[in-house]
Amino acid sequence: MKKSDLNFIIDAMLLLVLSAIIGIGFLLKYVLLTGQQKWEKLGANPDQTFLLLDRHQWGTVHLILGLVMAGLLILHLYFHWCQIKVMYKCLVKRVKTRQRVAVPFLIGCLFLILYPFFVTPTIHEAKQGGGHGKHAVGLSNRQTAGRAEQSAFAGFTADNRSISEKSPTADTDMVEEFDANDHQHEKHRSLDIRGSMTVEQVCSAHNISLQELCSRLGIETLVPANGRMSIFKRQYGISMSTVEKAILDFKNNNPL
Repeated sequence: MKKSDLNFIIDAMLLLVLSAIIGIGFLLKYVLLTGQQKWEKLGANPDQTFLLLDRHQWGTVHLILGLVMAGLLILHLYFHWCQIKVMYKCLVKRVKTRQRVAVPFLIGCLFLILYPFFVTPTIHEAKQGGGHGKHAVGLSNRQTAGRAEQSAFAGFTADNRSISEKSPTADTDMVEEFDANDHQHEKHRSLDIRGSMTVEQVCSAHNISLQELCSRLGIETLVPANGRMSIFKRQYGISMSTVEKAILDFKNNNPL
């Protein structure tokens, strides 16, 4: 194969892979939403997939395509190295200046590739009533609605208790039906568990031990308590809705 033909094929593949990387970036940003974005736009946290792959799996594809593009770029530089050197010499006349520019540039490129392996992310504890933007407002509204329901239920029970004192058999069936409906409402209410939360936060908030949660999810080894809830999806393929169901079943079988 002629060198010119090979260069054309490499450049065409570079453009194709670059287009795929940009498209997957848009897919992750605007289509396969994060847990917080799904609560804001959909009012729930359903599982989302495209071509049978979820958000985390498309992130892996995005990384693989980035590595493929890096390999193609290296080939491109290899076959054009003589031309690149001539252009660089024409652009920067002095030899020492060329060295002073080239060495920091190459070190900067190497740093941008390898720095994720040497940094430690900062973990921020979620505060009561905290959140970001509209999501915080949504949580506040749900908490307010929950308190209003509790107050209404307390007033309803008090009214029925006073009626029952006057007439022992009055409205007994109505109170029992209200209790049953309230229990069903609690059973199907979303717990608002997000992948950005830590495992310890979720277990503490819902009074369930880490051992009990892992057991109900069919996990033999314990996950790190300070790890994010997204670890269940990444390592075990367990969605947040499945985690919510396990905790709801635990709370229904172990009422306070």
